[in-house]
Amino acid sequence: MQTIVNQRGLPFKFLTSLLRFRSAWFANYALQPVAWGRPSRSGSKFVHQYQRAKMPSCQSMIRDACNLMKIRASVFLGVLAALLVTGCRSTNTGAAREVPERWIFAFDSREWELGDQSADHQTAIREYVLRGQTVQNWSELVTSLYMKGDVALRDQFEQYRRGLSRDCPSLRLSIIDESVQSLIFEWQMDGCEGQPAQHEIRRFTRVKTGILSLSFVEKTRELSAEKRATWISIIKAANVRPDA
Repeated sequence: MQTIVNQRGLPFKFLTSLLRFRSAWFANYALQPVAWGRPSRSGSKFVHQYQRAKMPSCQSMIRDACNLMKIRASVFLGVLAALLVTGCRSTNTGAAREVPERWIFAFDSREWELGDQSADHQTAIREYVLRGQTVQNWSELVTSLYMKGDVALRDQFEQYRRGLSRDCPSLRLSIIDESVQSLIFEWQMDGCEGQPAQHEIRRFTRVKTGILSLSFVEKTRELSAEKRATWISIIKAANVRPDA
């Protein structure tokens, strides 16, 4: 039995079931193929049409059903195409959209500038570099990060720690300060998995809809005592914006 399809190649399963039906009433009629549709220039599928030998209205019934399914398929494909176009437009718009800074904080005395920003429905990130550097080629980096989700502060910290320590035996991590709403810690590594040596100070803070993170990292085995004290003070003094 040939599966009946519309010109977009969508199977009409309900018509296939109809043709396989074998009641006493339906057995009085013979289903006779009378015409094969020709493929269009766009390569659409064949359409198999049927008529009844003793019930002329059946062809009309099947044709109406086919037309209805064609309309539904066309509407579905039209809606799908519209959603794809809308999604592409939204992505392009999101790439150019300004990502708001959720922290209120100050930099050190050097000149810093926004190197990159991006956001989706789960995360938002802003990365700052020293003037003249980029997020692809930096020596020091400040990162403001938002992560949506109902995750406990300690769980987020442990997840981050496990990710860092994987295949990195030189990792050294310690907690600097911890409260109900915030956790400040630092980590150092001599270089792992092709990454250069780094020393980072990071803060996790719980907000209503997720977790905010603020960090400073330098590509070095160990920060100078002065720089470490400066950035611990900056990160500890940072405040969350009321609308964050």
